[in-house]
Amino acid sequence: MIPEHKEKYNVANHLRAILYLLYIGNFTVAQGMNKDFLVTKEYNKEIFRKVLLMTNLPHWIQIDEFMTKEYLKEWVNYKKEFSINV
Repeated sequence: MIPEHKEKYNVANHLRAILYLLYIGNFTVAQGMNKDFLVTKEYNKEIFRKVLLMTNLPHWIQIDEFMTKEYLKEWVNYKKEFSINV
């Protein structure tokens, strides 16, 4: 709840919001997340770890392709550490 407001508002930081966009398959809105929203590499390992939790989703291949476009070799190398193949 937000003080002085009776309505309920969903609140998320950039990282959580982007993860949710990937979860629902809204890649158009998430596009540019690496450079436009998160800006720093500080969160890369955290987001990579969270994205790998989505490997069982029906649209995992699209998530993986999206992450490869956003992070290129850094994402590919991270997946190799955990033997994740597409």
